[in-house]
Amino acid sequence: MTELMRALRYPWRGEGWFWHMLPLAFWQLVPLIGQTILIGYGLSVVRATCRQQTNLPKLQLKQSLIDGLRLVAVGFLYCFPIILMVLLTFSTSNEAKTTGSVPPIAFTAVMFLYLRMSGEIIKRRPALKSTFSTVNKIVTAIFITFVAIRLYSLFTALRGGLQLSAVKIDSSSMVMLGLASLISAVIVVALLVSGTLFAATGSSLFKPATTIQWMAENRTQSIRLLITVWLLGLGTFIATLVGAVFLLIPGLFLLVAGSASIWFLAARYAINTGAVNIEGMAHTKDGIIAW
Repeated sequence: MTELMRALRYPWRGEGWFWHMLPLAFWQLVPLIGQTILIGYGLSVVRATCRQQTNLPKLQLKQSLIDGLRLVAVGFLYCFPIILMVLLTFSTSNEAKTTGSVPPIAFTAVMFLYLRMSGEIIKRRPALKSTFSTVNKIVTAIFITFVAIRLYSLFTALRGGLQLSAVKIDSSSMVMLGLASLISAVIVVALLVSGTLFAATGSSLFKPATTIQWMAENRTQSIRLLITVWLLGLGTFIATLVGAVFLLIPGLFLLVAGSASIWFLAARYAINTGAVNIEGMAHTKDGIIAW
């Protein structure tokens, strides 16, 4: 709770916080671009926090826009498997049920399980690598064809218009959608951590495996970050809506403040887990980058 209280106070302390948040608040009136700038500004908050600066950083418009576009692009790549999972779940049509065919999501799970098992077999029996390599290419091609057919079937069904009353979700689909929501929550925080490590150490954003490994090694603090970020995000959303009902600009101020608090939490996570030490030196695998 101490870190959460520090995060809640962070945007409002220091000198000039009003003038630092004001342009960001006005930019939120510009759809997409304003939100992209706000996302990119979070990296400036991380850098300032790692340098032990107590004040909000000034908005550097060009840098924030570039950083925001990077995070949005990487976020889409991070979330693509979940998007695919949801689409495959909805592609389980009445035709599949009446013919008794295997649900697409079950076929997907079997495919990934097979690739995982084949990888383990190759590690233990390197002599089988060439054989499994050929088989894996065939299995992957079949899976891609399967996905393409199912997505084509889904989009063909939706071509005449989306009819929510025609969408029937059974219990297995509900389980998969619930699982997708849970994974999405983790992926959002993983993207937050990736952006933080990128801002603090200059590491690549396109290394989700490295980020997940880092979070797994620091699982206690990672779980705490996950819960705190989503609680703070939900609180920010509610406060922004309530503030916008009475006066638009105060609501946008709360949105900016909530975003800054979340990135401050992420920066503190990087410091507490050792990605950045208390003297403001960023650790990397290749050495140390001094601020």
